[in-house]
Amino acid sequence: RAQNKAEREKRKRDRINELFINLGNSLDFKQHQTVQGKASILRETIRVLVEQRALIDGLEKENATLVSESNYVEAERNELLDEIAELE
Repeated sequence: RAQNKAEREKRKRDRINELFINLGNSLDFKQHQTVQGKASILRETIRVLVEQRALIDGLEKENATLVSESNYVEAERNELLDEIAELE
C-alpha cells in the first residue's frame, strides 16, 4: 500500500515536471538564457504574462480611441451627406 502511494506520488511529480518543461518550452526564453528550474520558469512566465497584459491594455485603449474617432468621422460624413442632399 505504501509502495502504491509512492508510485502515485512519483507519477504526480513526473507529470508536474513535464508540465514545467512544456511551459518553459512554450515561452520565448531565448532572450533570457538564465532560465533554469521551476522557480525561474514561473518567474519568467509571470514576467511574460504581465508584459502581455500591459500590451493588451494598451491595445484596448487604442481600440477605444479609434472607435470613438470612427464614430465622430461617421457623424461628420452623415452631416455632409445631409447638407449635400439639401443643396441638391
